[in-house]
Amino acid sequence: MKNLQDAIELKLVGRVPKQAGDPDINIKLENSNSEFQQYVFKSHVKAYVDAGLLKLNVMEKVKIALTPDCKDLFSVLGSEQAKDVGLKQAQYYLSNPGFAVDQVKEAYDHWDEITQMASDYCVKQQNAPQPSGCEPQTNCIPCDAAEVLSKIITVTLNIFK
Repeated sequence: MKNLQDAIELKLVGRVPKQAGDPDINIKLENSNSEFQQYVFKSHVKAYVDAGLLKLNVMEKVKIALTPDCKDLFSVLGSEQAKDVGLKQAQYYLSNPGFAVDQVKEAYDHWDEITQMASDYCVKQQNAPQPSGCEPQTNCIPCDAAEVLSKIITVTLNIFK
């Protein structure tokens, strides 16, 4: 959390290098929800990695992955963020194969608990207010645990392609 806050504050006050050809990036960030959201999502990867995410146990990673709202988790920016973190995790696994094996074993040993956590997440998301534009009869948020796990596994597998 502190790394995320620091990244945002430093960028807004101009202590982070501005993007080439865009001298007013900080003003744009403060005045544009879209630009601010893009910067925030992109700053998460470094903040997570610097905080030690790659070295956490699987169950901690599952808890973190199931914290954001579905609309953020499965958005374009959320998917890009997950892919970037996943690539860094894959690099870490390649450098630390014993740790990678331990992570697979932990996931296997806790699969029922992981599935239950995903199911609970889906129930929580179903009971959350629906995003604007949803029809009352439709469910705009992925609410099936199998679907959520399938998306997470698909993103993970795509990283290794």
